[in-house]
Amino acid sequence: MIHNAMDLATLQRPKRPDARFTLGLVGVGQVAKDPRWAVEVLRLLRKHDDRYRLLLVGGGLNADAGPAARAYHDRLERDLARLEPSGAVRRFGQTDDIPAVLEEVGVILSASVRESFHCGFVEGASGAVPVARDWPFFADGDNGARTLFPQEWVVATPEEAARRILACTANEETWLKGGQAAAEHALSAWDWTVVRDDFDRLLLRDEA
Repeated sequence: MIHNAMDLATLQRPKRPDARFTLGLVGVGQVAKDPRWAVEVLRLLRKHDDRYRLLLVGGGLNADAGPAARAYHDRLERDLARLEPSGAVRRFGQTDDIPAVLEEVGVILSASVRESFHCGFVEGASGAVPVARDWPFFADGDNGARTLFPQEWVVATPEEAARRILACTANEETWLKGGQAAAEHALSAWDWTVVRDDFDRLLLRDEA
């Protein structure tokens, strides 16, 4: 097994001053990404502090993919209709400039029910506090979030996610330290400078 080829070093940019209270979810175009889980985390946080907000990055759900997708799409739209007018949720849409978007994000979420790795989450963890749902399809299995990420990153419920976020963003110093620790781990585990040797061994071994 080799990890994805990601240039995480390019994501090391200073955060904007209000990023501490901004949750980011990158890639929301599929039901499996479960953005409604992220919305529930936001609701819990805003009971404590209404400065928390959610940034949804990516194209919208395809409501024509089937009845289940349509039902989920409609429920999500009702959720967002309640939150967008106050600025609690903002839809960013598709972008090629992820580093610029991540300057706004202080807490990166993985809300998915299933993933193989979740590159968008790892990119966000290169500077933001990471909070990964224990992907339900693989929870407690051999390929779950807890097998990929540090244990303190992974949570089982929206309530647990909210508690981690409140603790990690309690003050600016704690938040900055959490983001820096996450970035150091991401760079040491998944940056191209680390994984390129595995690619060389796989692809160039006959030339050695």
